[in-house]
Amino acid sequence: MHSIASRVRVCIAVAGLLSTAAGSMHAQKETERCQRAKTALSTQELDVEAMEEASRCPESGPLALAETWERASAKGAVQRAALVEATGYLRDGRLFDAVVNVALDGTRSAPDRVAALQSLMRYYDPSYAPSFEALTSHSGERSVALRIGGPTPTLGSVPLSASTRTRIGEILAQLMSPRQNSSVRTAAGVLRQRLAYDDPAHTPVADGAISLIAGCGDRVTLRSTADVDLGINLEVAGTSFSRKYSIRAGTTAKPTDRLLSLPRGTVIATYGGRELARLSVRNAPCPPGIVR
Repeated sequence: MHSIASRVRVCIAVAGLLSTAAGSMHAQKETERCQRAKTALSTQELDVEAMEEASRCPESGPLALAETWERASAKGAVQRAALVEATGYLRDGRLFDAVVNVALDGTRSAPDRVAALQSLMRYYDPSYAPSFEALTSHSGERSVALRIGGPTPTLGSVPLSASTRTRIGEILAQLMSPRQNSSVRTAAGVLRQRLAYDDPAHTPVADGAISLIAGCGDRVTLRSTADVDLGINLEVAGTSFSRKYSIRAGTTAKPTDRLLSLPRGTVIATYGGRELARLSVRNAPCPPGIVR
């Protein structure tokens, strides 16, 4: 048993040496490849080539780009676009946190905050590539472009949280507040609407934003005060009825209603697998002369 324990200790020691050696080799490789980019970004944050190079550096790159995001300075359109592009190709928890801080910081310029939202969509899914122009356009042509192919993103040394998509969905909903800068609110609305269609499971909906109102006979009104268009699934308990209904965004002052004819029974409204409303009592009075 003594010899076995000795061999185990030797194996552990050797493994530790190998791990240390591998770490040193990695650090040396990072230094050789990334030191110039790190230095450039610490002295001149708008160096486009340095941003691109930093996006390939899993250890030093996230910190260098995070510091570039955190510095409040007058970035031009070219430099801002380069920062968004570099960030999209480097997936790291530290860099994600820095981008979130910029997106939520009301003291930062609107262009910087919109650029942060562009990067958050890349973190949500690398195939999303919303342009700055599409997010800030006043022409009504607001879409979220998709990117096919491209380089494989570099994984930083601090992995993203498993709740990253949930967090981004919450941030977009938060930025829809009327208290937010109008350009930021517009950009958040475009992105939130896209995710409302693509990924209901990670699209938050305020409590009470969807309701069901009993009408005469088989009539039911689906009402929405949600800030985005939604696809609501309706089921009637005890029946095979199940159907998806689209409903436009509304407000508390001006809700959007959709009048439906549904089978008798309890109506259940769900979205992204979450129950939003339920209507069990369907005995609303009918107008005079109308038979239930």
